Amino acid sequence: MTTIRGRPPSEATAGAGQSAMPVRLDAVTFMTTYLVILLAVPADRRVEVLGGAGAPAALFATLGLLWWGWQRVQSRRGLAFQPVKAALAFLTASILASYVVSASMALPATERSVADMGVLRLAAIAGILLVAHDGVSSPRRFLVLMRRISVFGGLYATLGLLQFFTGQTFVNTWSIPGLGDGGWISVGERAGFIRAVSTAMHSLEAAVVLVMVLPIALTVAIYDRQRSGLTRWYPVAAILFLSVLSVTRSALLGTVVVIAVLFWTWPRAVRLWMAAAIGFGLIAVYAGIPGMAGTIIGMFTATDPSLVSRTDSYDTVAAFIDVSPLFGRGLGTFLPSYWILDNQYLLTVVETGIVGLVALLLLIAVACWAAVSMRRVWEPRDELMGAFGYALLASVLAGSLILAFFDAFSFPQACGMFFLTIGLCGAYLNLCRAEATPWPDAADVEQPRAGRQRWIAGVAALAVMAGLSTNVLATPPVYYAQVDVLFILPEAPDDSNSLLGDPGLTLYLAGVVEKQLNAESADSEALTTFAPLYGTGIRNGHWIHIPDVGGQWETSHDRPLIMIEVVGDSPAQVGEDLRRHAERTADLARSSQELMEIPASLHIRTSASPSVPTASMIGMKKDRAAAGLALLTIIVVAAATRGGDRLLAGRSRRRTDDGPDGRTADAADPRVDRTEL
Repeated sequence: MTTIRGRPPSEATAGAGQSAMPVRLDAVTFMTTYLVILLAVPADRRVEVLGGAGAPAALFATLGLLWWGWQRVQSRRGLAFQPVKAALAFLTASILASYVVSASMALPATERSVADMGVLRLAAIAGILLVAHDGVSSPRRFLVLMRRISVFGGLYATLGLLQFFTGQTFVNTWSIPGLGDGGWISVGERAGFIRAVSTAMHSLEAAVVLVMVLPIALTVAIYDRQRSGLTRWYPVAAILFLSVLSVTRSALLGTVVVIAVLFWTWPRAVRLWMAAAIGFGLIAVYAGIPGMAGTIIGMFTATDPSLVSRTDSYDTVAAFIDVSPLFGRGLGTFLPSYWILDNQYLLTVVETGIVGLVALLLLIAVACWAAVSMRRVWEPRDELMGAFGYALLASVLAGSLILAFFDAFSFPQACGMFFLTIGLCGAYLNLCRAEATPWPDAADVEQPRAGRQRWIAGVAALAVMAGLSTNVLATPPVYYAQVDVLFILPEAPDDSNSLLGDPGLTLYLAGVVEKQLNAESADSEALTTFAPLYGTGIRNGHWIHIPDVGGQWETSHDRPLIMIEVVGDSPAQVGEDLRRHAERTADLARSSQELMEIPASLHIRTSASPSVPTASMIGMKKDRAAAGLALLTIIVVAAATRGGDRLLAGRSRRRTDDGPDGRTADAADPRVDRTEL
């Protein structure tokens, strides 16, 4: 963007290329309030009348989105490219596309409701990111927010340390008017040690908060010399000790990432001092808490069922990606009844597809770039502001690492802290731009004239989305039916049938038949633990299995029956497939016993229930699909029009800068200083 140098940025100026929010309501105050709600209110509290949509922090962040939108409507839009907001728009579009897919799939009613919740979650994370991105008015206010984050992190860790040493949660006794208690917060245990959670629902969620606050607290402690040493260093000490004592691999790995990123950016004296302090702290933990060192080493060397479960998830993820590779099945719809992935990246690719995963990775990469790309503008006169670039980089990298160890976006504190930090990366870039090139008066900025060129891309995008919408809304329904084939003992059993001596052998016969059936059917799908087959998104196929009451963690079969599920394009097809598979099940049960030379009168019989299954039609929810398509169209058309604006501005700039004799316009008028942002 070409701008004319003007007066220095004021307190109400957010940064280069955009108008700031007026100071009538300071965004730093808003984010401070958000952090108090996010970290001080136990994560399992909800506004009861709103159910799952009643998380206080998410509601407050959604209000932030409305506030941000209102301010943007009133302000003049700058032309400078905002990479973090562009990446957020891409992520938003991918999530809305996945919502449209979920509305067109044959999902159970509970999952449709969760998909609606996913859109509300999107509004919350977008709200807090955008307020953080556009609302920080000056380096002074940015510093105020960083100090508050450090203090909040120290208090958060202090509660966790109290839980570790006492074994009490404390938060379960808190009563907050208007909020219901979910009863989900409890301190866990590993190798005899308490796994503190502070106000989070899980120790892994607490780990995300700790490692994302740690680099900010370290930077404030080292460089912010205007405050007392205790105020600066206590949060660092509390966070580091709780990270080590948390008996959580993720917290330890995240702490290592933070130290690895920041260590080489510190002055030499600070590096020596910090190395000595960390070494002393580790010795103190080893000597003061017997067994902790061995437990920590064992977490990284011994076989852990949670690690095995994570690696076993890859085949399941690949199968779901094959069903809907580009846009997934809808944010939040991959419930534990299908599989527990414990990996946010895998969960993202299942729920929002390859496009959604690329959008998330792009947002992370852009945030990291924004944090360090222009940090040198503060050197050498403002060492603290320059150091915050590396702090934000370390925070995003550490948080991104932990996303690989659990489904972080399902937990309010982890999700909120992650997107708040990404928004602060964008705010930091804005402040760097303002420092490098003071933002001129709005009247001094030449805006490109509206012309038909800028609308060509928007009209083309609208036409594409109209055609896509028509195609999506014409998605045909899916038909589903299920039958249970029960294995029944004969009416007059005797010792001639060895399978009757032990009830477990009847179940064994069912297992033998199930294995033979699946060997004959290469397309028999096994993509869920408890959910129905149609919920996987498969439109034509079947699943033959013995119900597993143990689920993902431990296989357990307690009933001798085989469940046959079929989905297809028509009731006739579904009914025919069910009949064929049920008859084949009975044939295999009979032939297996004949091979054992068991008399027919003593055979274990099979019985189908219901005897005449009825196929149910499960169609798309057109109202949800239409709403999702409308929102997606607005974003796509706006992005295309914005691209047309930038293209037109670039062409206008080149015409202005190039004089008739090849010289730039600046050469003709030395009073004008133009800077490319």
